[in-house]
Parts: sequence; structure tokens; C-alpha cells
Amino acid sequence: MSDCIIFIGDPGPYAKDILTALRQTGLSAKRIETTDHAVHLLDSDPPSAVLLDAELKNVDTFLEEFREVRSLAAVPVLLRVKKPDPALLTNMFRLGIDDFWVDGCVAHFNAFASLFGKKDAWNAVRAPAGKIILAHPDRLERAKVGRILRRNGFDTFFAGSTEELSAAIASQHARSFIVSSDLPGRPVTEVLSELTATSTPLPPFVLAARAEEMDSIRTSLPASLVVKYFERGTDPEGVTFVLNELLAPPPAGARRSARVLWGTPVTFHHKGGDEDMYGFSFNINLGGIYIRSLTALPLQTKIEVSFRPPFGRGQVFAEAQVVWRKLLGDTSGAASPPGMGIQFLDLWPADKAAYELGYQTLLEQTSTSPSSAAPPPAAESQS
Repeated sequence: MSDCIIFIGDPGPYAKDILTALRQTGLSAKRIETTDHAVHLLDSDPPSAVLLDAELKNVDTFLEEFREVRSLAAVPVLLRVKKPDPALLTNMFRLGIDDFWVDGCVAHFNAFASLFGKKDAWNAVRAPAGKIILAHPDRLERAKVGRILRRNGFDTFFAGSTEELSAAIASQHARSFIVSSDLPGRPVTEVLSELTATSTPLPPFVLAARAEEMDSIRTSLPASLVVKYFERGTDPEGVTFVLNELLAPPPAGARRSARVLWGTPVTFHHKGGDEDMYGFSFNINLGGIYIRSLTALPLQTKIEVSFRPPFGRGQVFAEAQVVWRKLLGDTSGAASPPGMGIQFLDLWPADKAAYELGYQTLLEQTSTSPSSAAPPPAAESQS
């Protein structure tokens, strides 16, 4: 992997500041005008990172092709945006970006440059978390989710049909499996019901399905199965969160509140800092949020954050403290993307009420039963 950052498209009005930050960390920069043939060029000489202009044509297609290439699996992709639009970012994270950069946030890019200058990468440890069977009809989706699972320490075995799934369950001795309801062959519910009746008990597993078919699938499966549900087609990082919740041992003490998947832009800066940084929330509970960010701040750092609460119209402002973080390349612990968990220290009463109301409404919508997890909600529009 070369000590180079590749810009695809326009690096924006702060290109000089970006180049200065890269030179200070020993990185060079190259530019590719369009996404045409970009994946082939990057495959021949993988860079330290890619900065992608959100306004380019065919960004979706580029990301799909990029995330299929094995040599590029460890290369982070930053999306360059003019403003943190929730709908755009929700879709881009689903397609495989790792973070985003907002024009003008020079200090934030300095932090990215420092990170990439150290040549950190996802050095996935082989199977410390066990083997997972990933059954999905689409090769691209298998590649995307498989990459995330490997990054989080799972060894992944693929299946493309219900027949292959049955054979894998019998032969692979997997810790769990993730299966899509639209797997070709006999109906998934029929196959799983037969396996339950004729073989050893199935391990806990995740079933990905469309929202409108969740209820019928639940009633079709044996009550003895331990299964969590995930909405098909949403952020692939979310399925690893659901899988981790499924396999995690019970906590030693009761949690303050359940964590619920929720994606929205988050603005933050450390106390005394003079420039905002941005992240994207991954999950929330009553006491805090987990922010996706490649540039997580050190533990115990006190920060100020603002974000839109679930179903809210305004912004919640809070003082908080970093209590947990997962760095780029860390495969241990919970199956979460790189970022930081923050605990609220102080919220204005009106903000606290708005946040708690949004959280409770979200929790009610996603907690349909003790043995199921509803799909993660999409970020709301800021319009």
C-alpha cells in the first residue's frame, strides 16, 4: 500500500490546506478526475486512503465495485461533502464509505492525515470471534458484509442458496449464521423449520428480510429458534451490531437502557476547541450515543455535541465525555465500526426531554419482541 491519498473528483476549495496537511505527515496526493476506470487504477497500486467527491456521477457504482476488490478491503474511503446531509450519508455508509469530511473543517482533515500517515489498516485477525455462515443471493452484498465481519474478527463461509445453506450448517460448525429471506431455492422458513426438526439445535442467527414480511416470517418459524431480525438492504454495519448483540453474553449488571440503531450526522468539538468536527451516529441509548468516526478522540475527553434526535425537528445540544472508542484496525470487542462512545454529562431540560421522547418512540418501534430486533431506522431529512 503506497503512502498516497487519492482524490477522485474535485478536492474542493480547501485543496491547499489538504495538501499541506498531507505533506506534514509524509503523504503524497494524486487526483483522478472521474470514477471511470478508477477501481482498476487503485487495484494496481492501493493508496492509504481515498477522498471521494460526493457530487461525482456514478458514486454508487464506484463504491459497489471498489468494495468487491480484495486488495482494497483495507483502504478507507472518505466522502467529501459541502454539508452533512442525512439522507446522502445514510446511503453512502450503506454502500461502504468509512467516514466523511465537510468542506472547511481543516483541523478535522489534519486529524485524518495524521491517522493515514501512521499507515493504520484493518488487520483482521483470523476467526477470533468464530465462524459465521453468510447466506445471501447477491455476490456484492456477500462481499460487503463479509468484509465487515472479517474486520470484526469473524471467519465467514458463504452460501448462495437454501441448498448451500443447509449443507453449510451441517458441515461448518458455525457459531451463527446470517440468512436473507430471498435466498433462491426452497423457502427459507421451510428449510429452517425442517433443520430444527431433524438435526441438532440451530445456533442463534440473524434473518434479513423486508419490513413488510417480518410478521409472516416470525409466525412461520418454530418458537424454539433464537433469531433476531434485520431489514434487508439497510446499512451492512447494522447487521454486525445485531449479530454482536445476539452472541454477546449477558452483561454483569443491568444496562441503563437498551442500545438502538440510529443514524444521523453529529457535530462535535472538544472543550476549548475552535473548530467543529463531524461524525455519524451508529446507536443510541438514554445515556449517550456511539459516533462513527475514524478520528475518535481520546478517552475521557470532554466534548460538546449537537444532533437531531429521533423524530425531532430541532437540534439537541449536550456536554459529554468519551468513555469508549474503537480505532481503525481494532478487531477486538463489540462488532461496531470505528468510532467513540460518549456519555452525556449535561443537557438542557428541553433538549433532554426531546431526546428521551425520541429514544422511547424509537425503542417502541424497534422492540417488537424479546427475541427479535427490528430494522435500523433511516436518518431523517433536514428539510
